[in-house]
Amino acid sequence: MSLDFWPLDKFCSHNFERPLFRCDPLVPEGGDVLLHGPPESGKPQVIVTLAKAIAEGAYFLEQFPCQAGKVLIVQADTPTLTFQDRLRRLPVTKEARGNIATLIDDSGRFDILKAAQSKSKEILAAQEFAPNVVIFDSLRDIHLLDEADSRTPRMVYGACRFLFPSAALLYMHHDRKKVSIGQRHRDEEASGTGAWRNSVDFSWHLERYYDHEKPFQHFATLG
Repeated sequence: MSLDFWPLDKFCSHNFERPLFRCDPLVPEGGDVLLHGPPESGKPQVIVTLAKAIAEGAYFLEQFPCQAGKVLIVQADTPTLTFQDRLRRLPVTKEARGNIATLIDDSGRFDILKAAQSKSKEILAAQEFAPNVVIFDSLRDIHLLDEADSRTPRMVYGACRFLFPSAALLYMHHDRKKVSIGQRHRDEEASGTGAWRNSVDFSWHLERYYDHEKPFQHFATLG
């Protein structure tokens, strides 16, 4: 636990050295973000595009300015060769390539709670990389607990924060298989307990829309 006591005037006048946002205003510096959406809505494309923008200190989606920094992608969902192909196609500048690293587990048994207690060379290497942003792909694949249990998010988020205490953490997540129209707002369709969404600073919802004239293409909106 880390506690600081601040009188109001001193707190409001203090000049914190770190920027307020790593990607303004979507990714708070040192904060937590949940990105969820239905299958094939483009979530992997969103996270690699964000990683590129932060690595280069450029604009995300051509409108959100990013502070340059290091990005670690913890990949436990996409097959290794598929993920490799996506990164090979990512047009990252030569100067920024050293700002992106990956931690990959394709066994289907990755457990972030065990990893938080691990001193493995892979975990240590990821920590020594000192990422400013860590992206977890995907949330349901980094733990072995019941995602519908309201106690699970605190344990999973806590383990991730223990590993990377000062980084901004972004979790890629899935929507429920059944859309519960009339029961909750569409932006609250994240799978599992609502505590996944309620325990983060920002929640993004990616939705897809199809053009009937172009049946093999879709548009996505980020809300």
